Amino acid sequence: MYQYQDLDSHFYKLSKMQSEYQFGEISQLGILNHLFNNGDSLLYNDIFHFIDVNLESASFSNYFTCVYQRKIKHEISILNKRKIDAQSSSVDTNIIDKKISAAEEKSLVESIQDYKDQEEKDINAYVDILVSEYRFWNKNVSEEAAREHVLKFYFPYRIAGELYDSYMHRVKNNEMFDDRLPTIVKEKYLDKEINLMAIDKEFSSYKLVSFVDGMEIINAHDSQTLKDIRIPGWYLYLNIPRHLLSAIEYLLENQMASKIAFWINGVADDVPALEELEVGSYFSFDALALPPLSRLYDSENYNDKLWIKVEINEDEIKYPHSITFEEMCDEDVQVEGRIITQVIHLEFKKINSEYFISHLDHEFISYTTEQYKERRKNASIKGIRQKTFKIDDAQIPFEVKFEDKYFIFIVLDSLLKNKKNISEYFSQVLN
Repeated sequence: MYQYQDLDSHFYKLSKMQSEYQFGEISQLGILNHLFNNGDSLLYNDIFHFIDVNLESASFSNYFTCVYQRKIKHEISILNKRKIDAQSSSVDTNIIDKKISAAEEKSLVESIQDYKDQEEKDINAYVDILVSEYRFWNKNVSEEAAREHVLKFYFPYRIAGELYDSYMHRVKNNEMFDDRLPTIVKEKYLDKEINLMAIDKEFSSYKLVSFVDGMEIINAHDSQTLKDIRIPGWYLYLNIPRHLLSAIEYLLENQMASKIAFWINGVADDVPALEELEVGSYFSFDALALPPLSRLYDSENYNDKLWIKVEINEDEIKYPHSITFEEMCDEDVQVEGRIITQVIHLEFKKINSEYFISHLDHEFISYTTEQYKERRKNASIKGIRQKTFKIDDAQIPFEVKFEDKYFIFIVLDSLLKNKKNISEYFSQVLN
């Protein structure tokens, strides 16, 4: 169970301060740097003190390393996809290759000490930036004094930055369980005299916007959005990874899916640029032969689990067969009294000897701390759900591939955090 709620409480205060500032009122390097330059007690007395006290703790080192490695692996994944895009367009990949090599070196970090050693290699360039920013906000401080101050707090500052970024990433999922974003979407359509609650069943039921004629998916490097001719000049932001959205576009183009609805993550007038099987068995394309419950865990972190629940029904027309994946990670930490996990649910049917996915959805699940403790042991515990997208009335072959990867693997690999558990579950069918 997550044990750093005190640090999260400091980060919560930091995030509230961040929301109170307007652009130009704080350092160009962000709120953490602004507090650093102004000697704020929240940063120095609370956050830095917490890090100093826990710096020699093996559990804190493991926690930090887990957060850092996940971030780097995500960066490598994005860079590799950009390289593929560049190669397909005959664009030189030399710069991307260098970034991949640098990221792969960072992925070797296995402790806070490793992180420090690696940071030492490039410390001068970043220290110069911090010194310059510190002196901008402290006009009477000499360069020598500024450099001494930056070097004294450099590593607590860098560690705090990594952990705060992770905290903000976790917190943003909480927005899916209130009405702020759906209200913004609803009002944007009402401005054009369109009542989504009345005309879109998915919106009234799940707060999702149906993909209909007149909409365009814009799947750019840095953002995934919808453009709807009914609200010209506005872009609807999606909460779906780029590669998965590309695979969904492939399904639409090849008429394997027709009814799709998305959670809208925001509206703007521009587009920004030990892995071992504990119980059950591995994935097989013979879905009816799968056990009712499987649970995988990461050999390096037993608390990172992937539950797979398979339901086979005699009357598959009335009650479709289904597979539910729920990921529970050490990083599923308490935020504002609740803990959030992810679930991917699909329904399927067998036609002759081939299996087809007829329904697919992804959702976040919010648990109380007590529910979460029970859920880690018991797959039947329920939480509050919010979908990010759903596909209905589809006929997607289990074995269909997009860019040489199985679609079902792309879904899990794009959305879930622990890639080792996913690869292990699919190890019998992946090439």
